[in-house]
Order: sequence, then C-alpha cells, then structure tokens
Amino acid sequence: MAQIRVLTLNKNQFDESVLYRLDKDQILKFVLGPSLMGHDVHLFTNYPAVEEEEVSVFDRSKWRELSWQVNSRHKNDDLDKWAEIACEIAGPFGYYYTCDDSTEHCGSGFFQIAPTLHIGHENVELPLDCIQCQTMLTKCLGPFDEWESRLRVAHESGYNMVHLTPVQTLGQSESSYSLKNQHEFNPLFSPGDKKYNFDDLKKLTTKMKDEWGVLTISDVVYNHTSDDSPWLGEHPECAYNLKNSPHLRPAFLLCRILTQFGRQVAENFYENRGLPALITTEDHLNAMRSILRDEILPPYKFSEFFQLNVDRIKSEFIPKLDNYHDQNSDQSSAGMKSLEILQDKEFRRLNSTIDFDLALRLFAREG
Repeated sequence: MAQIRVLTLNKNQFDESVLYRLDKDQILKFVLGPSLMGHDVHLFTNYPAVEEEEVSVFDRSKWRELSWQVNSRHKNDDLDKWAEIACEIAGPFGYYYTCDDSTEHCGSGFFQIAPTLHIGHENVELPLDCIQCQTMLTKCLGPFDEWESRLRVAHESGYNMVHLTPVQTLGQSESSYSLKNQHEFNPLFSPGDKKYNFDDLKKLTTKMKDEWGVLTISDVVYNHTSDDSPWLGEHPECAYNLKNSPHLRPAFLLCRILTQFGRQVAENFYENRGLPALITTEDHLNAMRSILRDEILPPYKFSEFFQLNVDRIKSEFIPKLDNYHDQNSDQSSAGMKSLEILQDKEFRRLNSTIDFDLALRLFAREG
C-alpha cells in the first residue's frame, strides 16, 4: 500500500523557500487548514495529469486544477475534504491555490519527487543516500579516446557516480560552464581525424552504468553562456543588456571606461605619471586612484544618471501650481513625506523626476 504524505494548506501561506520531498509511489495528500475552512478553495499544480495509465508530457507553465474529494455524506464538509497526487514521475513541481472568486494566489509552494536510480546489468537500485560522486572537469580529461581510462580511476576508487562539467563547445574564456554552442560536442575532445559526438559519449556512459555500476550526470548553466555564443545573437533577451536592464547603464559605462583605461596602463601611457604597466607597489595604486578620480571619471558625470533637470521640473511644476487648489491648506505639512528624487527607470541622464502631487501640497502649506 502506498505511503501517504499530508500537506496542510493555510491562507496566505507562501512556502517559496520550503521544498517538500517525496519518493516515487507515494501519495501527496492536500488538506485544508483552519484558515481555509469555509472558503471555496481552488488548487492547481503543474504535475502532469495521468491519462489512460500514461503520464502526459510535463510543461512547467501548464497548470491544472485538482478535484477535491469528500468521504462525508455532506459535500461541503471541509474537515473531510482532500485532493491528492500519485507520485509517479520524478522532478520538481509547484502548486498554488486561490480562495472563493478571487484569481489572486492565497498560497503556493513546491514539492520534489526523488528519482529512482539503478545500476549494473541487473538494474540494482542505488539509494540516493548511497551516492558517492566525483566531479570531473571535462576540459581536463583530454581526447575522448582517453576518457575511459581516466574515468576508470573514479570507479576503482569506490565512486558510483561521476559528475561531468558541460561537454559542449566552450566559449572564448574556456571557462568550464561558459558555453558557445549548446548543441555541439566540444571539438576539443576530437584532436585527430576521428570526430566524436554525443552518441560516443552515450556509449561510454552506458558501459560505465552497466559494467562498472557508475552513473553519470552533467549539467549546464544557461546564464553562464559565453558572450560569443550565436544563441545570444538570436535571443539577446536571454542576457543582461541595456534594453532589458537599463539600471546597468552607469555600470556599463564605467566598465567601458575602466577597460580603456586598463589598455592605456598596459601600453605604459601613464608611466611618466608614476603608473607603469607592471604594478608592484602601493605608490602605483595611489597614482592609479588619483588619475581615475581626478582625470578619467569626472568628465563622464555619473551623478547625472541619478539627478533631475531642475529647469525642466520647474517648467512642469508651474502650470500644475496655477491649477492647484488645496482643500486642506490650513493643515501643517508636519508629518508629511519629504520630497525625494524619483529615479528614472530608464536611467537616462538628468531624467529623474519628483512626486508632483506631494510637491504641490508641500508648496501650498509652506508658501
């Protein structure tokens, strides 16, 4: 008989930092807590539905409503109401619920169903608590035809799992996770005439699993994608840029300035100012700080990214003042908010603004 794990739902309970862990073949049972009694609760999950004994394809953005079940003769008996999920596929899933006629979430959370791992020709189950894993930097494994002998060391050392850093083509930095082509087996592993691909890797990992009893895992981190990846050219929205992240404009400008300054230092442009290409003393650092602070940075007026144009604000304020009538002008401005600069969301120079309504009230009561 399947084990049941009960999860009690409460109003305004957002368990974003809590992960409920389950095993396959268990049942996750949702019940209502005291704060939800008497409410019409609608419960949704992105765990795939089971149709004709087959699990539908998982889509993280596809949510379905779970049906409430009641054993009691009274259909509205919230004390005996529950909804359940039979845990058949592994992975992380989410749930949320709404109350009454509102579409706003009044609670949400996540649950994870642990996978069942098997090794060897006889498919012996490997409990998750028994995993002994070693990480291998694939770029350090050499040509692919030498991988087996190098990975065998992990097997003979007692490991039953090998974690491989990405096996795809790396970018210009050659950092282990900075990928240039996510769909291409790294040509670094094929230095000779023989060209290896993902099928060759599959044969090796299958042999490791069946003959050695060693599983293999590999991962990618898409936000580590190399800046020379064609993928970013096709989908620039996937990276930080000045269009989708305008708050980075000051930082971008500073980065460009420092890059150019670094090139000039490397070319001994400031050698006669006490800043040689080879920086070895504190005096060199002091000279660098002085040049940056007094000469390089001031012309760029970074403060303008966070300031407003006083003349423009005055020209907008005066017409508003002419048409303003304060119904509570006899009240003091004590206790009112102070007037502050409101940052321009696009971080344009001298384009910040103020709260004109607050400015009018303050002006009327202080004038």
